[in-house]
Parts: sequence; C-alpha cells; structure tokens
Amino acid sequence: MSDLTDVVAEYATDLIDLLPVVSLKDFLHWYQLQVDPEFQPPPAKAKRALFAEVTLNLVQAEPANLLQFFDAEPETIPELEANRWPFAMSYDQRRLLTATGHLPVASTRQAHLYGNNVLVPAYSVLEIFRLQLLGADGRKALLTKARQEAKLLPAYQEAQAQRKQQQLEHRQQRANLKTAFWQSVEALRQKVPPAEQPLFQLAFWTQQINQVQKYWQLHTTDKSHAMADYYHLKGLAIAEFLESDDAHIKHGFYRPKQADRFYVSLCTEHFADYQLETDYSIPVYLYYQEHRAAIDACPMCHVSITKDYYALYFTQVKNADFTFSFHTPYPLGNHLYGPVNQYPRVHHQPNVDGDFTFGHAMDRELLRAVGEKKYPR
Repeated sequence: MSDLTDVVAEYATDLIDLLPVVSLKDFLHWYQLQVDPEFQPPPAKAKRALFAEVTLNLVQAEPANLLQFFDAEPETIPELEANRWPFAMSYDQRRLLTATGHLPVASTRQAHLYGNNVLVPAYSVLEIFRLQLLGADGRKALLTKARQEAKLLPAYQEAQAQRKQQQLEHRQQRANLKTAFWQSVEALRQKVPPAEQPLFQLAFWTQQINQVQKYWQLHTTDKSHAMADYYHLKGLAIAEFLESDDAHIKHGFYRPKQADRFYVSLCTEHFADYQLETDYSIPVYLYYQEHRAAIDACPMCHVSITKDYYALYFTQVKNADFTFSFHTPYPLGNHLYGPVNQYPRVHHQPNVDGDFTFGHAMDRELLRAVGEKKYPR
C-alpha cells in the first residue's frame, strides 16, 4: 500500500475533487467526525466544498487513512474511463498493462460508440494516479517491462504462434498467385502462334498495366504519381494497335445513353428555387433537366456541355483462345483515335456495382506477389 499512499499524498486534491458528497460524508463518519444531516454550512461555502476541505486536511495529515477507508468501502473509489485520464495512453498500451497485471480493470460500462452499444472499461482512479506519479519516463519503463512479461504469457505465445501460421499461409497464398500469373503468361506463349506473339504479348501486358493504373486510381498514396506513367504506356500500346492492320484487332466507339457532361451554374433565384424544391436531395444536373427551358432562357444562369465526355473508344485484340479489350475515355483518346464517326458503335453492358464502367483494378495481393516493376516491360 506504500506506493498508493504516495499517490494519495501527491494527488489528494484531485482525488477528493472526484469524490461525490456522499463519499466525503461517509469518510468523515468513518473517521468518527460527526456530520449533522441537517447541518447548514456558512453561506460562502456549499456543503460539498466544506466536506471536501475537512477531508483534504485529514488526508494530507495521514494519507493512509483514506486508503484504509477505500479498503473498507471499495465501492467509494472513483473510476475513470480512458478518455478522461490526465495523460495519454493508447488502447494497445492499456491492454498490455492489463494483461500483465499492472493495470486492473475496475468495471465495465455501457457506451454508445460509432453507432453501436459497447462495453468500455473503467479503471480505479488510484491506479490512474499511480501511473501518473511515475511520469512519462516511468510509464515508458513500465511498458517496456510489461512487453517482456507479456512474452511469457500463454495467451501471448499462442497469439504469436497463430500469427506465424497466418504469415506462412499468406506467403503461400502469395506464392500461389505468383505461380498462377506466370502460368498464364506461359499459356499465352504456348497457345499463340509465333507470328502472332508480338501482338498478343503487347495486348496481355497492356491489360496488366491498365489494371495497375486502375489500382492506383483507387489507392491514392505517395506512389500514385506512377499512374501517369501507366496512362502513357497504355497510350503507346493503343497507338500501335491503331497503326496495325492485323485482322485480330478491332476498334469501336461506345456511347452511353447520357454521354455528355453538363456543368450547371444557377443564378441566385434559380438556386434558391433548387434548394427549396429539392433540399439538395438531387444533383443540380437533374434539377436542370426538369427545368431546362427556364434555365436555358435565363441570362444569369450558365450551362456548358462537354460532348461525349462519358463516351469511350474501344479496342479489342482477339483470337480463338484469348480476348483483350481496352476502353479509353473520349477526352483522353480523341487525339489518338480521331473522329468517332469512323468507328462502328459497340454496345456493352457496363458494370453496375464496380468502381469503373468497364474493367477492374489489379488485385492488391497479386500486384504485390508479382512485383509492380514486372509490369511495364
């Protein structure tokens, strides 16, 4: 109890501030100080403040007395949830100290977090102040000690064994992905006649870099600058396909039902009407479609239309065994493909739930298994 006595001596004021008036009154009774239930404190002091002042004087003289009271009446010990601690400690650190016996959980409480009702731990304020008394360096040393102790716990050793098993399984899965990928490359080499190898090899790797490009469109990180390189590589391949007269290559143009992009800037009056009528529940474009005549006639509204913004050029390389298809947005591909009226219209079923109208992004695990540097060859 000696370290907790030091805690009470150091943080007596903070501790007593956390005690409700009933606990202060019970402590004074336990200390054999008579507290008249009908007692009226002086006008300048509330009853709780008066009780706290008397309690503080007693505790500062003999801190162990308060610990003896808590030992006799443990339900009076205040508890705090982690978000109310006087210093920062992460969830993993608290969990580590609890697992190694350095920070017992006093109770659990219901809380509503992130839309769910969950149980959160609460800790004895004595334990919290004991950690505070250690200071930042002391808590750091305690965490280091706890990490060493945790390695001896059966639960930790079991978790480590499971983690190693998962790592082995993950490495095997990645190896399987890598093997299957290079088998597909070899299958292409074996099935395609030698004369057609350059064309279908180019189509295969163009498909791969196109999927890597889509991957980086979905995962914007520091490496996403490489996406521009993949656009460039795809453009070089498309240019090769356009210059070739190989019968395995076909080009077309896909135009969805709503191929044009509308940029609508409403005047103050029409915007107020849009807000009142829709409460922002629909895009401005749909409001414009419903009130097109009035907005087109309004000199203060501005509507600009980009023709075929959502349309796509289409290139396909196909034989009896392999089919490689590429879609290029009209704004990006018009300098390569040229006028759209020279290409037949194609009709494709677009993705409904996917991130892209056609095609898909490279699988993260496959990209890591093969190695990104292997793709732009």
